[in-house]
Amino acid sequence: MNNIKLQKQFDLAARKYDSQRKILIPFFEDYYESGIKYLSSNKFDKILDLGAGTGLLSQYLFKYFPNFRYTLIDVSGKMLDIAKKRFKNLSNIVYLGKYYANNFLEGNFDLIASALSIHNLSEKEKCKLYKNIFSSLNKNGFF
Repeated sequence: MNNIKLQKQFDLAARKYDSQRKILIPFFEDYYESGIKYLSSNKFDKILDLGAGTGLLSQYLFKYFPNFRYTLIDVSGKMLDIAKKRFKNLSNIVYLGKYYANNFLEGNFDLIASALSIHNLSEKEKCKLYKNIFSSLNKNGFF
């Protein structure tokens, strides 16, 4: 999908996004927590949330990993504005408003996570993204 169209679509949906997820995703809490519980015995320093939106996934990650450095990246500035309110008093979170499929971050991460975002990419973008993810994970890192 065109990143400008995607940005506009999610900017428009930002205010209702969280409440809609709880209606549309069966077993909402389990969806977000099940994989994170599996990872909870690991020690992470840097976590990247791709297509972070309003910070829903990072909120669940934060319950298990509160002291680590987070980077939340999303094409929608309005979605990230909600994430900023969600984490307003925290200094260990960086927000980047950009289309991560074309502008992947430099640096390495211990955990790269994404929920309900990658499916919006074209097949070509997904292939490029997965290569970028692999090269951006620290040794023994997780995606």
